[in-house]
Amino acid sequence: MHQTRIASAILTLLCAAAPLAAQPRTMGLMYHDSTKSYNGYTLFAPLNWNVVYLIDNQGRLVHSWNAPSKPGLSVYLLEDGSLLHSGRDVNIRDWDNNQLWAYNMHGDSWKRSHDLRRLPNGHIISVVWKTKSVAEALAAGRDPAKLDSTGLLSSCVYELDTATNQIVWEWDSWDHLIQDYDSTKENYGVVRDHPELIDLNYGVGAERTPGSFIHFNAVDYNAELDQIIASPRIYSEAWVIDHSTTTEQAAGHTGGTYGKGGDLLYRWGNPAAYRRPNSQYHQLMYQHDVSWIPDSLPGGGHMMCFSNGDPSRPWSEAVEWAPPMDSLGLYQADADSTWGPQVPHWTYRDTVEFYSSHISGCQRLPNGNTLICEGRWGTFLEVTPDSEVVWKYISPVDSLGPMTQGETLTDNRNSVFRCYRYGPEYSAFEGRDLTPGDPIELPASGTAEPGSAIAPTRVTLDASRWVRQSATVRLVLPMAGEVELGIYDCRGALVASLARGSLAAGEHRFAWDASGAAAGVYVCRLRAASATSSTKLLKID
Repeated sequence: MHQTRIASAILTLLCAAAPLAAQPRTMGLMYHDSTKSYNGYTLFAPLNWNVVYLIDNQGRLVHSWNAPSKPGLSVYLLEDGSLLHSGRDVNIRDWDNNQLWAYNMHGDSWKRSHDLRRLPNGHIISVVWKTKSVAEALAAGRDPAKLDSTGLLSSCVYELDTATNQIVWEWDSWDHLIQDYDSTKENYGVVRDHPELIDLNYGVGAERTPGSFIHFNAVDYNAELDQIIASPRIYSEAWVIDHSTTTEQAAGHTGGTYGKGGDLLYRWGNPAAYRRPNSQYHQLMYQHDVSWIPDSLPGGGHMMCFSNGDPSRPWSEAVEWAPPMDSLGLYQADADSTWGPQVPHWTYRDTVEFYSSHISGCQRLPNGNTLICEGRWGTFLEVTPDSEVVWKYISPVDSLGPMTQGETLTDNRNSVFRCYRYGPEYSAFEGRDLTPGDPIELPASGTAEPGSAIAPTRVTLDASRWVRQSATVRLVLPMAGEVELGIYDCRGALVASLARGSLAAGEHRFAWDASGAAAGVYVCRLRAASATSSTKLLKID
């Protein structure tokens, strides 16, 4: 498991060093190490805008699609160069933006949500939320204290035949519930004895969507195993189900290749969801983008997701783990029926500022690097297996379209659900004009140039993640210049001035004596060569 490129560092802060007249960059390409990043084209769809963009590693626009609506939420570039877009309708658009197919994937009591995938046979599987009334929830044994007047939303997976626009297979979590609240109900039982079932009363449905007590937000398909993996956000787990079943078998507990019908074949991330006290196995927190790493890539066969965190654990991680699976595709639990592994195979957790409380995702690249979308902030990072950031890009698009370079970005203004990198050899690009144009963002005069043309100024805190008595700040300047470096409290008041004045190029170290500081959040703020940047520290007693 890797935490950061510098083992003892908790924070790495980048800002472009530029001439005094230049303004700091706030969006677009921020950093690029072409010797270590994976060359390709990155696809992303700003959540607040209806254009889908394809950029090169220099942050230049290569192609775009003007979609009929904002994404809702996933988009994929298919092998033939068409775009699978999930807006008001699920639709497929060719390279030239002509609509090839569309379907309104909603019913009277259900609606498509979040994510979808195209299967090898051309069908589409999608996350679906199905409405359950208060009466239905009570009849299933839901604790009334965990209900409101809207009822509940059951999480499902539907398979759509795009040739006939017919639903040809479905799986509904409602068919696989267990509860120990109401002994008069058929699904009453000992939750701990049935990890293959879903505890109806786990959690409190804390999502903004009323009644979303499971909240699937991702789905992926493994063709070799004929299995589906889904992401139940409220349960902080990944769930695997059998796709080889018929719809009738998927509603029961037997049948299919693995003999368990629609019951869970595997679950991982939070054993408390099935009453296991193994807290060391609790690895995920309100995750997104659960998927398999393709066999052809480094880590092939492993699983991966973006673990968002929450206010009690305000940091995010990209997490990769190796499921305990035998040659038959069966998952082996530990002696106490807890599914492992106990620890992930690899994680990326950079700083306390690396935190997106919702959306987001990650993708393994052919060179072993991982592309991460910190969705809430519209920030894309490519990191090496040693957690070195080798490419950074910030989406420059909000609800009014492309912004001007240098504008101040605020929470969720430029958010992106996910991003994907495709290599130059991808079949979608065969015969296409990939001549890059200008960056997406509008130019502003006197703005610092991005990426590898400018060495980054780094502020690194060589300490544990949380500050107790002291912290050492390591500052690397690529050129001599005026610097202000200080520690500020959450109200913006200066607590400690670490450096003020002219510094030579090179490495400098400064100590912050935090012994007299109250517990709480502080900010280390740098101003250098007209570029500014800041990052958070957590002082604990």
